[in-house]
Amino acid sequence: MAWFRDISLRGKLTLIITVTSTVVLLLACLAVVAYDVAAIRRTMVLEVETLAGIVAENSTAALSFRDPEAAEQVLSALRADPHILAACIYSEGGEPFARYTRRGASMPVQRIRAPKGTSSQTRS
Repeated sequence: MAWFRDISLRGKLTLIITVTSTVVLLLACLAVVAYDVAAIRRTMVLEVETLAGIVAENSTAALSFRDPEAAEQVLSALRADPHILAACIYSEGGEPFARYTRRGASMPVQRIRAPKGTSSQTRS
């Protein structure tokens, strides 16, 4: 630290202020990047939830009339979103009813079980 001792008081203050400002600026940049990443993730989740709701509403008729071609047409609208690689509509019994897979993507389709306490019957 002999080099620091040889610097004038004005030079020492300038160096300390410069280093402190640089560190604070880097920390502020990291905070902005972290916030942006979190905001982008939240936005993507909201977009996928909205698309899932739209697909669910539009595929109700295809499931009711047991028309897998109509369900696949509903799923084909997902081509507009490049982030969605694959999707599947399941039948009431948990079997895959219709599938959508983007070219080059693979989707392992599995049978699902309905959560406990759910029923597909409507009450009057």
